[in-house]
Amino acid sequence: MSFVRAFLLHVLLSVALLASPSITLAQEAPPAAGGSVATTDSFAQIVLEMNRLNGMNTLCMSPSWPMDSLKSYVMKTLIPQGQTTVQVSGELVAKRLWQLFPCPFSPFRPDLRPATAADVEGVWLYPEASQKLRYGPKSEVTSPFGNLNPVRCDALGLYPEGEHRQMFIAGKPMPCPFRTAADMDISRKNPRVASWAMPRPGSLSVTRTDVPDHIEEWDMFVVQKAFTFASVQFEPGDLVGYLRREKGNDTGASQQFRHLKRLPSQ
Repeated sequence: MSFVRAFLLHVLLSVALLASPSITLAQEAPPAAGGSVATTDSFAQIVLEMNRLNGMNTLCMSPSWPMDSLKSYVMKTLIPQGQTTVQVSGELVAKRLWQLFPCPFSPFRPDLRPATAADVEGVWLYPEASQKLRYGPKSEVTSPFGNLNPVRCDALGLYPEGEHRQMFIAGKPMPCPFRTAADMDISRKNPRVASWAMPRPGSLSVTRTDVPDHIEEWDMFVVQKAFTFASVQFEPGDLVGYLRREKGNDTGASQQFRHLKRLPSQ
């Protein structure tokens, strides 16, 4: 985690130096497609620097999005309703870019909506075919168990009363043994050390008794309409998640992505 902390501090210091202590940006009507903003614009400088340091790693923005349209979209999320101007720091703009454009794709799309506790309760499988999306395309990390140990099977149980269970298989290729929710029952024989809660729709937190000062917060969304991304099929009822906060990361930059499919009961 020390690497993550140093990496994120470097990013924010770079942004702060570019933007100075604060910048004033005016809310504006969406410009015509194809417009652009000169790179002397503070917002454009932040975007360029964020892409240079984080592009396709923890930040995935479409390169075809005109800069002025991007600025209008982002600033509308920062300016309170009824105001036309606001002073925002470069750090705040950077954090908002991370929030809006995590990898592998932005969750702010009509195909998704924030998940509720009723949506996420159950037993889930993170398919092996979707594991390629866990980290950004240019991330140096490809597996939480080391790049030589790819995840072959990742089953997650979010049971009633906050009971949290998870089982991984990593390394050599092998069939995943979790085909039904009942296959995860074996994990419930172990002492319970993890709990889940949803303090509000779209936000899932995990606490642990076996890891001191554990921090784990996910943005969770449920698929409303089928779509395909990078040859991976997302079906209605699937979950997508973005790990927004963990120890050493309080910027909101998503460090991991998950795609979950519900396992049948039997």
